[in-house]
Amino acid sequence: MRHSLNEIEGVLRKAATGCGFPHGLAEDIGRAGAWLCARGRDGLGAGLAGVMAGRAAPGGMHYDACTRTFPDARVAWCGPSAVDLLQCAEAGDMVRLTGIDAPLLLVGFAGLAVRDTGISLRFSNGCDVLAGPGGLGMRGAMPSAGVDAALALTGAPERSRPGVSEPLLDGIDADPALWAEALALAARTYVPASDASRATGAGAGDIDND
Repeated sequence: MRHSLNEIEGVLRKAATGCGFPHGLAEDIGRAGAWLCARGRDGLGAGLAGVMAGRAAPGGMHYDACTRTFPDARVAWCGPSAVDLLQCAEAGDMVRLTGIDAPLLLVGFAGLAVRDTGISLRFSNGCDVLAGPGGLGMRGAMPSAGVDAALALTGAPERSRPGVSEPLLDGIDADPALWAEALALAARTYVPASDASRATGAGAGDIDND
């Protein structure tokens, strides 16, 4: 089934909320997943990978200020902070993440943050990524969990450069199994039906116009 980018963003946001993530982070996860989907990447899978790995460690964000490193990085928790830190750094500075659980989600967070300049991500498996206003460029295979990465500000990729993905605006064909998983996690946010819940405004009214 084909889903709009808004649907992808919404279901990931609710899935993250259902797993205990704060609303602000849940919104970031949803937006990052949709940003990836708009560029032909598996943003739904990336968002779910981050949510599932991060739910076992609520508040699990560690940072070594001396080396600008996030060790044992749970991307759903520390990804936005790592990108924010990079944008506040001086030219030439890098931010590092080690033992990353959801590498593609980190790319999505970087993509959300780019403005006039891009962000480069160098993964320890040899994959290089450039995220910028012109699109998303990738060289090499996206790594699996457990990889390290170094982030730096850089020039944004041009749309004409080979391998750069331009935005897709007409939605995606989501993997049915991933979609069902996301819906199951999102369902944790629903209020159980009861007389008490209906009395406080949950659900529809007695008539359609209520």
